[in-house]
Amino acid sequence: MAIVAASAVGFSIGDAVDAHRSTAPPKIVTSVVNKSVINRYWTNMGQMIGSCKVGTKGSTCSISTGKTATRSVSLAYGMTRGAVTASLGIDAATSVSVGTSCSSPPLPAGRIYRAYPIGEKWQYKIQKITYVGIGLSKTQKTGWLTAFNPSRTHIYCV
Repeated sequence: MAIVAASAVGFSIGDAVDAHRSTAPPKIVTSVVNKSVINRYWTNMGQMIGSCKVGTKGSTCSISTGKTATRSVSLAYGMTRGAVTASLGIDAATSVSVGTSCSSPPLPAGRIYRAYPIGEKWQYKIQKITYVGIGLSKTQKTGWLTAFNPSRTHIYCV
């Protein structure tokens, strides 16, 4: 039996390898992984949803219901807000109407009383797997991402 070099029959080893590669575009699969609620009653001090100012020393003020809190969701690798919120089991809407009010104790004149939303703080990672051929894949994962899911019934007033 004779052994013939690939170049002698008109193709290279690279051509043979390329013939076995798929010409289809790579398949990309993204998912939320390592998800957990890290605080069920987290106060989002970066999102004031209402305030009032006391005009006279010893007076009180109130913050009424119907304020809007924002649901924040971090995204990566082209994963949509709807896909991330579905994986976390939370609503995809960007805002939540808060149905709770609060009243201040007697305060000094000029003091501002503020309300902040309370809700679930989530942490998670987004994983991206790119399949480039039979048995070949590349996995990428983000660092920790967060989401805030405000409660409709809890606020923090200070």
